[in-house]
Amino acid sequence: MAPAYWNRAKRALARRDAVLARIIRDHPRIALEPRGEPFFTLARSIVGQQISVKAAASIWARLAALAPRMLPQQVL
Repeated sequence: MAPAYWNRAKRALARRDAVLARIIRDHPRIALEPRGEPFFTLARSIVGQQISVKAAASIWARLAALAPRMLPQQVL
């Protein structure tokens, strides 16, 4: 089941990017699966895209030490 914000997010992305609009239109049933608090999930996804698994783990550990509750205010 898609998160409550999913349809709103797809519309916003499609309005801003023609490539994403086409992908979203071509794959209407694909959705994110909720994995907890959205900001935490976003932060983890960004870190996970780093150079390697080992680098991502190291960066995540540092970030989590500085912002243990992973709230936007802590990250700022």
